[in-house]
Amino acid sequence: MKKKKQSNKIAFIGRYNEGEIISGPEKTAKRIFELAASKYEAVFIQYFFDGGKYSLKNKLFGYEEFMKNGMKIYTLGVIRLFFFLIKFKPDIIHIITFERFARAAVYYAKLRKVKLIYNSHGIIIHEDEEIKHEKSSYRRKNRKTEKLLLKSANKIVFPSESAILTCEIYYKLDEYPDRDI
Repeated sequence: MKKKKQSNKIAFIGRYNEGEIISGPEKTAKRIFELAASKYEAVFIQYFFDGGKYSLKNKLFGYEEFMKNGMKIYTLGVIRLFFFLIKFKPDIIHIITFERFARAAVYYAKLRKVKLIYNSHGIIIHEDEEIKHEKSSYRRKNRKTEKLLLKSANKIVFPSESAILTCEIYYKLDEYPDRDI
């Protein structure tokens, strides 16, 4: 019987907020990352979110790194993200908050057959239509990304049974039986 290799490199993808006032998903992301970083080789990767502050060049190829309490946090452009993952060679990619730039990590995970975990803090398409009333172009992009994450993840973490039921209104989760929910 073969022994399973223990995963010890984890790439967290999402939004890291250093501030004291943070959203629920950001708080969850921060705490899970801190716990994982104490036991495994873990990095947190975020994107150049502020369109007014960062150029297209940064959004594609940008690279910033900083350390916080011994933990590595990177801000990367989309193309740089893909190449960073090739170099880092994570055993697990954990998309800890919903962000559209995470698509690059999903494609990497599919290409390299890396385990992918997605934390669904809410059903984005539901929020876009019922709560935020986003523009149709954003709704389309968000729905496409959310569908890819739900379809591609080996494990999906929902905050509640109610979230699963809401998700099933928009997506057919039972179409992917090889996945944990």
